[in-house]
Amino acid sequence: MTTWREATQQQRCPICGHDSWCRLSTDGAWVICRRMDTGDGNHRLDRNGADYWLYHMGSGSEADPTPWEPDPRLPCADEATRHRVYRTLLHHLTLTPAHHDALMRRGLSEAAIRAQEYRTLPSGGRSALAKDLLNDVGEATLRTIPGAYVKIEDDRSWWSWAGAPGLLVPVRNVAGQIVALKVRADDPKLPRYSTVSSRQYGGPGPGALIHVPLHGDSMDITTVRITEGELKADVAQHHTDILTLAMPGVSNWRPVLSVLEVLAPRRVLIAFDADSRTNPHVAAALERACVELAAHGWDVQRETWPEAWGKGIDDILANGHRPMIEDGLVSDPTPKPEPDPRSIFDDLTQSDVDPELLIRQVLGQSDTLGALALADTAQWERWLLALRDGGAKTSTIESLKRSVNAIKRKRGPRVAQSGERPEPTRIRDQIPDAP
Repeated sequence: MTTWREATQQQRCPICGHDSWCRLSTDGAWVICRRMDTGDGNHRLDRNGADYWLYHMGSGSEADPTPWEPDPRLPCADEATRHRVYRTLLHHLTLTPAHHDALMRRGLSEAAIRAQEYRTLPSGGRSALAKDLLNDVGEATLRTIPGAYVKIEDDRSWWSWAGAPGLLVPVRNVAGQIVALKVRADDPKLPRYSTVSSRQYGGPGPGALIHVPLHGDSMDITTVRITEGELKADVAQHHTDILTLAMPGVSNWRPVLSVLEVLAPRRVLIAFDADSRTNPHVAAALERACVELAAHGWDVQRETWPEAWGKGIDDILANGHRPMIEDGLVSDPTPKPEPDPRSIFDDLTQSDVDPELLIRQVLGQSDTLGALALADTAQWERWLLALRDGGAKTSTIESLKRSVNAIKRKRGPRVAQSGERPEPTRIRDQIPDAP
């Protein structure tokens, strides 16, 4: 059985160079990189739906290692219980003037600060805080709450509370319940944001969750925005009145699919940081998210802005700017002529690019995907077969098919090309209510 340890400053991930989140096997044979796809790794998903790449480092066993997963035996309270306990915790805390002023500088109103229930997690008084929670909810419940843990020193033990001192940001589910807590650390030497968890003390962690800021029933949710970071989402939503979901990381966007299924918007805006154009890790995650969201039938558009305006969507909105819409009719209302699918196919079939890489390139080209959606069915099937024979992965081919099919569904019926035989179909497939 493979054992894993987290990357540290002393032993960084050899793939991306970061000192957190990635994992290294204790025998040095394998690396789980959660940020970078160099083309040599084996792409996988963890049980939270987050991407990672498994790399063999050329030493030790080449047998497929046991994947790293959180210990399933560790109990974690259900969402309703966590909400009840976290609300009790927030009742025992206050918001310092320094943190209040910092939130105001981001453009949040007094009403928004109160509604989202930000608090300050102090450096001291943790045992007293945990004791209050213990009296309020009982030990059986407290031991299932991420953040609570038993501190042991010499022959003494007592309940305490985890988390770096800083601004406490509630993480909510689609029902508005507080299901986790994030901390924006006061100490610049610490990671800027971290999740309040008991895992390092042998207790539960909340997992990777999608944050849905509080919003009124009157808010129009036909358009929903996705960004990275809970506080960033709160600020962006406040400035634009667009429901803004937050992912815990740019590579961990897949869990947002189930939230969107519940909200059922028509359009999804993706607002990754301005470095998505220059940072290959962010750019690759953005491309994968756009392709998959479009394949599920949503109208996907990107919000972009010059880096000089600010890094994140919250920064530019607080500075009075508004993002531009990329690859959508909003920014360019002039109709574009449909590309000739035959010429597109000629270029693709004659390309000497590796089939796997070729598909990945096509997935990032909306014009090419649009042309493929117009292609002759027989020609399309022959090309897919050639890609498979050329070594393209089945999962990559399926992503291409989903993306093209999503475009076909949006466009509806089309005019057949000269000499093309119609595809067999049934009236019931085209008109569901037909007798």
